[in-house]
Amino acid sequence: DLLFGIRKPISGCIKRNYNHKSLIYLNASVSKEDVIRMLNSYFYKLSKLSNNKNEPIQLEKLQYICGIDFFDISKIDSLNLIKDIEFSTGQYQRLQIFLALILEPSLLILDESLNAIEIELEHEILRNIKKNFLNLTLIQITHRPYEKETYTNIYNL
Repeated sequence: DLLFGIRKPISGCIKRNYNHKSLIYLNASVSKEDVIRMLNSYFYKLSKLSNNKNEPIQLEKLQYICGIDFFDISKIDSLNLIKDIEFSTGQYQRLQIFLALILEPSLLILDESLNAIEIELEHEILRNIKKNFLNLTLIQITHRPYEKETYTNIYNL
């Protein structure tokens, strides 16, 4: 609420220096339809990444960052291909983060959006994002245990 300006802080101020296109919010409830909708929206950018080694984000590297070793995204030449495949909830969550990172947002909010994967893999993904997306502000909302090295600031509410 504070980030979006719905509520005002008790003291001080919150400066927002981003537009709606550079902010992505992902929550825990991701479905096949959500991933297909995101694929539809980002299909052009995805095909551009898979065919161009000069792009700032390379497809293979982004797959590694998001822990996607269960599916070769470069083989997506049609949205119908993914409609026939069933993934686990954790795999859908990793695909959702992958698709969000394609847009290179300046702010990514993960609201329990890694809760269906193993905690070790969650920490690995977060470390990879922190290491490879230096200009990204990542806010993670979670009830899970955390590694202090993974985060810059931790707020317990």
